[in-house]
Formats: sequence, structure tokens, C-alpha cells
Amino acid sequence: MALLKIARMGHPVLLARAEPVADPTTAVMRRLVSDMIETMDDAKGVGLAAPQIYQSLRLLVWRYPKENPAVVLFNPEIASYGNEEPFFEACLSIPGLKGEVHRPTRVSFTGLDASGAPVSGVTDDKFVARILQHENDHLNGVLYPTIMRDLSRFAYIDEYEEYLKLSPPADSSHVDGQSQPSAEPRT
Repeated sequence: MALLKIARMGHPVLLARAEPVADPTTAVMRRLVSDMIETMDDAKGVGLAAPQIYQSLRLLVWRYPKENPAVVLFNPEIASYGNEEPFFEACLSIPGLKGEVHRPTRVSFTGLDASGAPVSGVTDDKFVARILQHENDHLNGVLYPTIMRDLSRFAYIDEYEEYLKLSPPADSSHVDGQSQPSAEPRT
């Protein structure tokens, strides 16, 4: 296993639609998945998409909460629904910053697992839904700042606490840790 370098905002791999994976069961894919999980965990992230490690492939991994096993999803299709809620997101490809993004609270998904078997599911967990949408955005060349509604809600992480005190959202229950994890894990 190896730690992989994480692509940062500005690299073209993060702006392109990723290509489907023909066979998730190859030795190359098994190693890539293992390295992605190790890289995500080392970076203290909750999700990682292949474009974030310079691979333009439709592959994402996530783990939340951290005690759970990592989940692997090749060629995902994500459908979002439910009410949209704001929450501050961070990203391993945009280090040191976070921003408020409005996203639906539920998702359904299909794809292939690491063994190539079809998988599908629905999550009502708001945070898992957010992780899946964020990672799927990476597969479509979308970074969260491009879908933010209000750039005044974009901040350096080390200024975040003071920033929220100066300019709380109309409904701050979703950004202060009351209805979501107290620390916004990075994806």
C-alpha cells in the first residue's frame, strides 16, 4: 500500500468528467482502491474520488463514521432528493478552506463494488448523503466552490469559528455541530 499525492484545485484532472472503469476486479484496481483508502484515512478525510489522486476514473471511496469499514463504489450513479440544507464542506483538494454548500438530504445510488458486483442503496443519513454527492461531483469535474450560493460563506478553516460568529446563517443548526458532526470532515 502507498500514500498517494492529492491533486489540488487548479489541476485539470479535477475539472474533467472521469471515465468509467471497465473492470473493477483487476489487480491494478484493487491496489488503487487500497491506496485510496489509506490516503483518505491518512489525510483524515471521509471520502476520496479517483480524480483527487490524479486518476480520471469513476471511482470513489468513503468511510463514515471512522469506525465503519470503507465503502468502494465504481461507476456510481447518484440521485439526490429531499429538502436542501446548508452545511460547511471542506475538501482534501482545497486544503485550508471550507464553504457552505446547499445539498439535498437524501440520495440513492447504484454502482459496482470492489468485486464487480452491482450494489445499490438509499441513505437518509444527511452527512453520508453529503459525502456521496461531494465525491460524485469530483467524478463530474465539479468542485464545491463552483456550486456555492454565497461566496461570503467561504472561509479559511483557521478563521472559521470567528467567521461564523460574525456572520451566522439564517438557520445555523446545520453548521454548528448540532445536527451534523461537530468537526466537518474533509472529502
